[in-house]
Amino acid sequence: EERGCSSIVRLDLSRKMLTSLPKDLFVGSHHLEFLDVSRNNLKGLPPDIGNCKRLKSLIALSNNIRWSEFPVDAIASLSDLQKLDLRWNKKMNSQSAEQRLLTYLPAG
Repeated sequence: EERGCSSIVRLDLSRKMLTSLPKDLFVGSHHLEFLDVSRNNLKGLPPDIGNCKRLKSLIALSNNIRWSEFPVDAIASLSDLQKLDLRWNKKMNSQSAEQRLLTYLPAG
């Protein structure tokens, strides 16, 4: 039995007052290309987000994401990722985010 969002391409969980995402949300999410979790109260993202190999756009602005709960290696492994929006997270500033991620993401 495959769990997660196996056939979903776009998932909008913005403005849902979420404090966390289900741990198994990204298990089997092979087709997910767009994820919007903006304007919630998330403190982090689960490492399993790295399973979403087709993810092109991740919008996580206006949350409470902390570096300690941000899976940098998993995000860096998403080779199709074209847009990552972490603006307005109280626990990380955008300049800091950009500098940290540039050390992990391939040039191009």
